Amino acid sequence: MAPSTSSPLISLGLPVYNGENYIHEAIDSVLSQTYSHFELVISDNASTDRTQAICEAYAKKDSRIRYYRNAENRGAAWNFNNTFYLAQGEYFKWAAHDDVLLPRFLELTLKALKDNPDAVLAHTQVGKIENDGVLFEESPEDGLAFDSDDPIKRFKDAVFGLHFFTNIFGLMPSSVLRETSLIGGYASSDVVLLGELALAGKLVEVPDQQFWWRTHKEQSMQKVFHGEDHRAYTYWFNPYRKGKLNFPHWKLLSEYIRCVLSADLTFLQKLKGLKIILTSRTRISGRRQYLLDIIYAFKGKFSRHNN
Repeated sequence: MAPSTSSPLISLGLPVYNGENYIHEAIDSVLSQTYSHFELVISDNASTDRTQAICEAYAKKDSRIRYYRNAENRGAAWNFNNTFYLAQGEYFKWAAHDDVLLPRFLELTLKALKDNPDAVLAHTQVGKIENDGVLFEESPEDGLAFDSDDPIKRFKDAVFGLHFFTNIFGLMPSSVLRETSLIGGYASSDVVLLGELALAGKLVEVPDQQFWWRTHKEQSMQKVFHGEDHRAYTYWFNPYRKGKLNFPHWKLLSEYIRCVLSADLTFLQKLKGLKIILTSRTRISGRRQYLLDIIYAFKGKFSRHNN
């Protein structure tokens, strides 16, 4: 299809910080889509590598690309949401600088949304790749009830099920996403958003592998999401939380509860949702995480005070 000059039906939002390693491949995969009536909105969080030069070169070649550069790194949450605020399309999808879309991703997910009016998100089967782009694992999503008629089953599997959690990079109606809390400035807020969407409608999967999720040692999540102290993960989402008391797991628990209580559910459905959350988050390992939150938070506070 030839690119259209009218307003795009689909917007892709690509937040990036120091993404020179793979952004070429990511942008090329977007531009190679069989469905071409889209725009690509890139929000650069003050990269210090060649990201700016690369993106500006692409934007000069293709009018569907809009590149914006922030004066400072405002964190992943702000940057993700900024791409959505800048988007013009009726449908929206986030894209990562190190992932790859296969050519029919937009075509197939758009069709899935149009064929399923009660769906709020469409995604495809996922393959996991490493640095060199060689496929080595597929997402274990068999048996998960993402498209169930029961919103509580959808929520349970979307938030606590065994999968890659890459559904959040699916295609969504912008009107639906606009009614959510978007990406919050706290650790794992993308999972909370996925749960919020699952409560709002079905997450449909296209039975075709059209998305490759790359894992590599330079991946932002791998750099900050390690060990038992999750405060660094919070700072990745929101660097302005540094120097303040942070309780990542307590915050996550409260956000899961908020999702269920604020959703359009019956009283009994809300009770079931709360039971699932409390059962999943208060096992022995979960209780230990809440205790560690308190230990690390006050250890950091006293350490700063003594210095």
